[in-house]
Amino acid sequence: MDSTPIIKLALRFHSDKWLIRSLRTFVANYCEGALDDADIASKLEVTTYELVENAANYSTDGTVALELSVNGGSLLRLRISNRAAAEQLQALLERFAEMKRFEDPLEYYVSLMRATAQRKDGSGLGLARVWAEAGMSLDLEVHGDRVDICAEAQLNGRQS
Repeated sequence: MDSTPIIKLALRFHSDKWLIRSLRTFVANYCEGALDDADIASKLEVTTYELVENAANYSTDGTVALELSVNGGSLLRLRISNRAAAEQLQALLERFAEMKRFEDPLEYYVSLMRATAQRKDGSGLGLARVWAEAGMSLDLEVHGDRVDICAEAQLNGRQS
């Protein structure tokens, strides 16, 4: 597989709601132009919004880092990083453990919607939405108080 990046984007920013909305649109438009693929751009827009919003909401210092790459073969990767409090790290670890118990992303998404329908805050649907609607695989890495969530997808019709 050719790992030469055809797209490489890295941003580090202090987030706010306006920036999150603008960033998702920018990333989607950038990738749609670079890849000439509206479907991938749409999936990336959902993924960017959900992951950046979560990172911004739970960041202990308000800083979020985004890294986007598409290699010369066929792998799209979006990594979002932030610093988080211990209770948030534990909640994320539990959420990922719960997701791994499901083979079908849509089944997990629907079960989570039912379970959280009455909640007023923090439904946890963002990660499930990325997995089910955008078709992105998700991975979690924790390094001290830093959280890295990586979303990946194979690009259809592209050969390595």
